[in-house]
Amino acid sequence: MSVVLQGSHKGRHVNGNRGNIVSNVLPGSHNGRHVNGNRGNIVSNVLPGNHNGRHVNGNRGNIVSIVLPGSHNGRHVNGNRGNIVSIVLLGSHKGRHVNRNRGYIVAIVLLGSHKGRRHINGFRVVVSS
Repeated sequence: MSVVLQGSHKGRHVNGNRGNIVSNVLPGSHNGRHVNGNRGNIVSNVLPGNHNGRHVNGNRGNIVSIVLPGSHNGRHVNGNRGNIVSIVLLGSHKGRHVNRNRGYIVAIVLLGSHKGRRHINGFRVVVSS
């Protein structure tokens, strides 16, 4: 499925469990649990919306090109555990562990090309989950 249109939904397994490709997730209110499946998903655009961000892009190895501003708690958004990301602006990156593995906070990642494997913004603050 290439487009999930705006609306209110729980989003549980919307696109199935594994290996789904979603080009656009348009604005809407949803809890975002497994919206794009469990693993290996590719998401080009996640537009503004209100969601809790739990497993929004799956559990592992996800690629996200653009994450626009929105309200979410960011748990597991860009990594495996406990990461919080408020805004990730346009850029080219692999998105794997963008914010490290556990408990790091990155407020803004500005546009640029990077692999996203290290403490991009130098944060080493561990958040208890």
